[in-house]
Amino acid sequence: MDTWKRIFLKSLGIGLGIGIGLALSVGFCLWYSSRQVPPKPWDAAAITATFLYADTTGDDDHFRLRYILENHTDRDYRVKTSELTLSAVLQEESTLTGAGTGELKFEEDTIFLPAKDHAEVEIELLSYPFPRDSQPKDNEDIDKYREAVKKYVDQHLPRLNGFAAFDDKDRYRINFPKGWHSH
Repeated sequence: MDTWKRIFLKSLGIGLGIGIGLALSVGFCLWYSSRQVPPKPWDAAAITATFLYADTTGDDDHFRLRYILENHTDRDYRVKTSELTLSAVLQEESTLTGAGTGELKFEEDTIFLPAKDHAEVEIELLSYPFPRDSQPKDNEDIDKYREAVKKYVDQHLPRLNGFAAFDDKDRYRINFPKGWHSH
């Protein structure tokens, strides 16, 4: 066989091999990038909440529950509360309820929580006013007033077991525990 024919056949074989290899590589990359990736699981340990106190707010004296948030991550956490899904947690199998109904809301528009730090937030229960006849006659003892509010919430909302806020972007679940239970 002539030298030029051998060179041509070797070049053709090498070219076809490279072409097929590139086609397989591109096909694999397209398949890999388009496959469905399951979302990462909800992280309930990144941001935690501790109950601080219960009182009332607004013209109708609806309930307001104050919590301290703690950021356990190494990065600052900033979120608009309108981007969080806030739900009440009921005792029955930790059932979520009230998300998007307008009955629950954060008092703050934005939560900013520096890395490894704390911040206070308030959750308002807009559809649950404290009866005016149960309110103290004077506001000089705020601790007694807050105890009365806690007792009322415990007695009149016995199925309420706390709240949960979900941040879809960071996949954080922030659990707000029941802290108003009478002993």
